[in-house]
Amino acid sequence: MTEKEKMLAGEWFSSPDEELTVERRRAERLLHRLNVELTTDDEAYRTTLRELLAPDSEGFIRAPFHCDYGYNISLGEGSFLNFGCVILDLAPVRIGRRTLIGPNVQLLTAHHPFDVAQRAAGLEAGRPITIGDDCWIGPGAVIHDGARIGKGCKIHTAASIACLPQDLKFTGEVTTAEIGDYNDIREYVTISRGTASRGKTVVGDHNLIMAYVHIAHDDVVGNHCVIANRVSLAGEVEVGDWVVIGGHVAVHQWTRIGAHAMVQGGSMVGKDIPPYVIVRNDTLRFAGINKIGLSRRGFSQERIGEIHDACRILFQSGLNYLAGCDEVERQIPRSDDRDMLLQFIRSSQRGIIKPYASDSEKA
Repeated sequence: MTEKEKMLAGEWFSSPDEELTVERRRAERLLHRLNVELTTDDEAYRTTLRELLAPDSEGFIRAPFHCDYGYNISLGEGSFLNFGCVILDLAPVRIGRRTLIGPNVQLLTAHHPFDVAQRAAGLEAGRPITIGDDCWIGPGAVIHDGARIGKGCKIHTAASIACLPQDLKFTGEVTTAEIGDYNDIREYVTISRGTASRGKTVVGDHNLIMAYVHIAHDDVVGNHCVIANRVSLAGEVEVGDWVVIGGHVAVHQWTRIGAHAMVQGGSMVGKDIPPYVIVRNDTLRFAGINKIGLSRRGFSQERIGEIHDACRILFQSGLNYLAGCDEVERQIPRSDDRDMLLQFIRSSQRGIIKPYASDSEKA
């Protein structure tokens, strides 16, 4: 294989290769025309841009702009990149239709060896980036190799998507960070890509992830979640659908938070939190079911009542959790809600949060 063929296949290649050097020089000449010689209202500007980018590109880039090769960049119809964007296009970069990208955004497909000698030899690799239709990416955001971003997402200033995992076991394996549709990812959020453990970090659809949140390697976040400011999810955490996590919560590695749960701000979460419940931040105990949240999501009063009755047996009867699960099966009619709650508790590896306790019992 030639070095170019290796690059396009996502393998390690030598960047000083003569063929690739010629192609980078070609891109430099075209970029000089765009950035220095022409203005954006010249027809020659659009002609030069078409010459630089992949043949199917239909969007527009405002100078100054910088890239490696150009031909790996595909812009959907109506897409727009503002001043100062940088795309390191060692691998395909696909930007969807009508996606708007703000000033000084960086899309970086380049990946370099962890081994010092390999880096010194000039080896590098490229891993693709995909951004769906109708996204909005704010100024200064950084999208790294392995990012897969769905449609309709908003990614705000200085967010970092698919950044390197903060895990000593990570050795540079090919992994991804897969972001679903219609997520709102606020300022300075960091979402790491996966490791060999699971291969990917996943964020579902319609989530609000507030400023300074960290979502670590191999995490799985469901749909319709609200994760408030400065929440930190350690590696391989699982968060179900419709979960609300208050600000400054820290979640231990491998912990699970069940669907429709609510975690009060400032909690230190080291045990699994079952579906439907509210957890207090002072004792990490069961504090009731999330009635208001369930009602807002269209749960009937009868359905909420059955969840409440099941949780009363599990968390307030004095039974241990396994015996409580058996008692719930005897007393509560079978339903998807009941079965999800019991399955969650029986499959826990880290243990479940503490049961309810009165103020006198906690004292």
